[in-house]
Amino acid sequence: MAHGIILTEDIKNLIAKVYLENRKWPAHKIRAEVIARLHRDEKFQQYVDDPDWPRLSRIQKELHDLKEADENRSAESKALDLPWSILDIAQHPIPPEILPVALEAWGKALLKDDPLTIREVLWVARLYYLFKDVGSKHRIVMLTQYAQIYALDETICRLMLKHPNKPEDMWGDWTIDAELYEGITGDINVKRKLSKEVRRRDFSVPVELVEEAEKRTYRGGTK
Repeated sequence: MAHGIILTEDIKNLIAKVYLENRKWPAHKIRAEVIARLHRDEKFQQYVDDPDWPRLSRIQKELHDLKEADENRSAESKALDLPWSILDIAQHPIPPEILPVALEAWGKALLKDDPLTIREVLWVARLYYLFKDVGSKHRIVMLTQYAQIYALDETICRLMLKHPNKPEDMWGDWTIDAELYEGITGDINVKRKLSKEVRRRDFSVPVELVEEAEKRTYRGGTK
């Protein structure tokens, strides 16, 4: 079944994520990681029934395009991926009241030998007010995690030279937004709707089956 499956945008994005996280890895190692993540992700397990899919040649083609786009990025874009320092606020300002939080996030990441980039700290500043009421014990961890996720997705959009601009093309990109929305509001309905739309779009699962599965998942029913 998997042999004839076309790579969806979500899978192309996954390949790009693995590449950006491990730029020095050879194609076969990136492929192994992509396959591992595909089979760990519940939404892909419905149609990826071949443990050797996608093939190495397909991964190599995607990597060729990604590396070319990566090399051709503007100097400004590449500079945002350099390690952050307070000196960088002269060129990339953030609100003064957020600076202590940005510095704390930077310090905790540095202690883990994973220094934040300029792009990631800018996302810390953008997302700060969503987390300002979260308990201090978890705030920095959650804020940093989401900042890194959005920074990575921003880079992927730049590499792939496109960003969906129609609702029907946005469901995959809204996944993290829906998780964040649930975390902030406690409302799971957005995530439920997104899950149904993604599965219907990517796998042509009859909507009746999706709705029945969601009833069992979210309402505690059993079959």
